[in-house]
Amino acid sequence: MKMRKTKTEILASAMDVLAREIQSGDGVANAAIAEAAERLRELAADSKRLDWLCANSHICIETMDSSEYPNTRSAIDAAMPNEKS
Repeated sequence: MKMRKTKTEILASAMDVLAREIQSGDGVANAAIAEAAERLRELAADSKRLDWLCANSHICIETMDSSEYPNTRSAIDAAMPNEKS
């Protein structure tokens, strides 16, 4: 049986709630869950960047030739159209 996949932001939001609500004496579990939620969001953003880059590599190469952008992520973000998640 194949499980349905939960959207990443919904899963990360659920993890935010768990991070706040779990009773943990030292707070390590809370911190780990909160960090995992943030990493999911970062990975989702990187995945969007890679998907866009695969479809639009010519635009990104032109943008990365500019010394205005300090790293690859900022160059891709500058070249990508702003979209709502």
